[in-house]
Amino acid sequence: MVAELMLAGCASAAPAVKPVPNTTAAVPPETTLTAPAQVFGGDCAAALSSADVSAALGEAAEYHQAPDSVHYEFSIDQVGGVPCGWDSIEPDGTAELVTVLLPADLLPADADLAPTCDDSEAGTPESPGYGSCRFDLVSSGFWLSGIVQTGAASSNDDSRAAITALGVSFAARTASAAVFTPTPAVAGRWPSADQADCDALTRSEPVAAILAGSSIEGIPGAPGGTGRGVFAGLFRAAEVAEAAACFWTGETADGEFVDFGAYSLPGGAWVQTVLEQIPDAEYVAYDGLDSVLIVPTDYGTTLHVFDGTNWLAVHPAEESDASLETLGPLMVAFVAELNAAR
Repeated sequence: MVAELMLAGCASAAPAVKPVPNTTAAVPPETTLTAPAQVFGGDCAAALSSADVSAALGEAAEYHQAPDSVHYEFSIDQVGGVPCGWDSIEPDGTAELVTVLLPADLLPADADLAPTCDDSEAGTPESPGYGSCRFDLVSSGFWLSGIVQTGAASSNDDSRAAITALGVSFAARTASAAVFTPTPAVAGRWPSADQADCDALTRSEPVAAILAGSSIEGIPGAPGGTGRGVFAGLFRAAEVAEAAACFWTGETADGEFVDFGAYSLPGGAWVQTVLEQIPDAEYVAYDGLDSVLIVPTDYGTTLHVFDGTNWLAVHPAEESDASLETLGPLMVAFVAELNAAR
């Protein structure tokens, strides 16, 4: 299957069919859903402390939450994982560690645990190189997956040494940890097979009716990483969570270009309790949808639909705004098809 589902492109245009919807303000819906249980209670320091990381990186580092992709971060939460990251706090420090901490039973049976390193160590005359490797560590029922970058003028051998040191600390801290019990899947989930097949969704009756006469196509998406790259645990969390992303691009029947993304998480309606806390987030009523939350972001307005126990996010191309008038009819069609396929 991210980070970031921001799409580079032009502003979204109206779909072929534009019914006049009800878009009045709405009372926030009540939900009994709560966030799934996370390994170590969501505490990254229980698996690796800042002191552990600093010693491994060779630079003083402090914790920050990572990855920095809000959409795929919820996939990590959904499967009981925790996003964890540390950055150097030294004046000229460049070392960093970006990881996800997951239950080890999510690790594929054929997974290759050998580190894979980039060619960033070569550097340039103007900018010294650095070591950078993706890695996976497994200990006592837990899986730590991520990317380590060692400081300026370091090598991939330095990054491999950091991984070895991290493995020692990780093993020591997880040795006596309690067995993790994941939260059971909720009822009423959308089926992942239909969500993942963007082409089938495009051709489904309710969506095809909206796109009639257009050249708009659904292209399967993938997590865009953390701003620092992608790694096995990030992909696996999205896969196990049955999350799906489609990029929708093409021309409408009127010849206008459309570019937006849609991300769905079966059983993910619990995220509304997180998103509604964002400043200026607003619930609105829209005919044909249970609940819609409009959330302003740094790259345009994102529309969030909560349908039963499920979550659908629709977001525009970078620097273009989405609106219910523009994308609402397609959201209704998406939800209708996903519910029909349950």
